[in-house]
Amino acid sequence: SISPNPAKDYLIINLEGFDPDNYREQDLTITDVEGKKVYETKHLTSNLRLPVSNLSKGIYFVELSLPSGEGKGGAKAVKKFVKE
Repeated sequence: SISPNPAKDYLIINLEGFDPDNYREQDLTITDVEGKKVYETKHLTSNLRLPVSNLSKGIYFVELSLPSGEGKGGAKAVKKFVKE
């Protein structure tokens, strides 16, 4: 889940039940409506607090990708948020 939505200064991404130790690589990206990547990290925790005050007002997408392989099924989740 992501909150607050709309966001002004920061965005909290709650990855409840996510254990980063179970995956060697994971990817979290934020893109704007044109698909331009504005943020990326591979270091995830179950509760991320990301500053978004530097982003322009508009609609953005948060995408979490987990790799497949090593007995793990790959997964992808996308959430939309508004920057005010």
